Amino acid sequence: MRMVTFIRNGVERIGIFTEEDLVIDLTEGHSLVLLSEGNNLERAEEISQKTFMDMKSFLSKSETLIPLAKTIVSYVKETKRATYSLNEVKLITPIPNPGKIIVMGSAYRTTENLATHGLKPLTALVGPDDPIIISKNHKQVAYENELGVVIGKRCKNLSMEDEDWSYIGGYTIYNDVTDIGFQRDAYELDEEGEVKRNEKD
Repeated sequence: MRMVTFIRNGVERIGIFTEEDLVIDLTEGHSLVLLSEGNNLERAEEISQKTFMDMKSFLSKSETLIPLAKTIVSYVKETKRATYSLNEVKLITPIPNPGKIIVMGSAYRTTENLATHGLKPLTALVGPDDPIIISKNHKQVAYENELGVVIGKRCKNLSMEDEDWSYIGGYTIYNDVTDIGFQRDAYELDEEGEVKRNEKD
């Protein structure tokens, strides 16, 4: 499934992006399913809004909610309701409120003298159609199309040898926009070749 976060009529929702380039509103679709099962409108809307609050909440309960989402998609496709074109919604960043954004800086040999990883502020996130504002003070701005790995569940100290892929909530494509000149001046490597950062347990 291709998950999206979008805004329609000023309300932020999560949904499914279909092969027909349509967006299925999971909250609205869930409400329709509950109505078909005999629930009243007020109860159906209350349950659906609590179930599909945002993408972060969805990922944390993915084992339960993914099967439910598939049921909703099947029902919605049959009834042709709770489905919108891209002209009717505004897509925003898939996870507007992530816990943290970790970026890797060792993809190319030309970056060997830079930090191998770092953190970006949540304010650095923009949606697919939002402008990226570059200050006139930044002279060496570069961008790279990269694969973003979304960690869906809380974890720590995992390694490739663990082979536990259940912590990966999904993948997304993003542009990493960086002022290379500022980056070279701002970061200094420690003896192990990385910027040391502490994290609270």
